Amino acid sequence: MTDGLTTYEFAIPKDKHSRKDHKEELKYKNWTSTQTVENAFSLFKRGIVGNYHWLSPWHLTRYMREFCFRYNRRGLQPWIFGMTLNNMICRKPLPYKELVKF
Repeated sequence: MTDGLTTYEFAIPKDKHSRKDHKEELKYKNWTSTQTVENAFSLFKRGIVGNYHWLSPWHLTRYMREFCFRYNRRGLQPWIFGMTLNNMICRKPLPYKELVKF
């Protein structure tokens, strides 16, 4: 399932390809839009390339929780710095041994 970009017609066989129109999905308030999934994965890919460059298999759940946190709060950009400072002040530090334990 992809959006209406014509490039996909050459990259994916026709019998395995289905197109969706995001405008139609949002017009009828279908909130299980493929665009939502594409946005979440776009944030994840940019985070890997821009921040981490490599992911450790031992910490995949932590990476995913971080990106879920970022995606779910993407509309709170003006307040996110204050929220982060508040969490740093109010919570106990995570010891290194706790961070790296399996």
